[in-house]
Amino acid sequence: MQYIATTYFKSTPFTPHLLEVSKPTRLSHQTEILTLFGYIKCTKDILKFAKNETERLASTHASPSYIVSELLRFFERRKIVVPTYTCLQDIIGTA
Repeated sequence: MQYIATTYFKSTPFTPHLLEVSKPTRLSHQTEILTLFGYIKCTKDILKFAKNETERLASTHASPSYIVSELLRFFERRKIVVPTYTCLQDIIGTA
């Protein structure tokens, strides 16, 4: 941000505190962007479904990298926000 401010807005001093956005505003913007692109947030029900899908994949494929790539495709096809890395670890680790 500092580069952009100093390169394109030379007359305005760079003040990092002006870039801070409150949590409610940030979440509101995230929700609006997701809606514009047709994505939905990952819910517990979706995670259960993803876990079942992962268990099905694990029963036919032994490669963890294949399971991860298919799980990511699962979220992409359905336009679901990919859960956190830890959550993906839990899903794949228990499959």
